[in-house]
This record gives sequence, C-alpha cells and structure tokens, in this order.
Amino acid sequence: MKYSAKEKVSDHLGEFFQTFIDPILNKSPILKHREIIRKSVKLNELLYDNNKALVLLFDQTRKVHG
Repeated sequence: MKYSAKEKVSDHLGEFFQTFIDPILNKSPILKHREIIRKSVKLNELLYDNNKALVLLFDQTRKVHG
C-alpha cells in the first residue's frame, strides 16, 4: 500500500508492527523463555537476588565491548 507524506504515522503503527515486528517476535524463543522463568519460583528468586550483580557485570562488559 502506498502512503503520502501527509498521513499520520500513528494511524499505521499497527500495520508496521504486523509487518516488521511480529514476524521477528514469532521466531524468537523469548516468550517461551519468559514463560519458563515465570513458572519457576526458585529461578525468579535467584534472578531477583542476583539482579544487582548481574546488572553490574553487564554494565562492565558493555563498557569493555561497547
């Protein structure tokens, strides 16, 4: 479909997501991974307890490799 420059982008945002974002999301295992994490009380506890250390390590790694 062809659009003019005068059209509001927000009117076509849903179409953009369906065309470009949804196919990527549907191929990604992230939703399944999040479902597994949410079902595991122990994993959630460990992630919560270690969040500060994980964020610190991520930030340090990002600075080195970024």
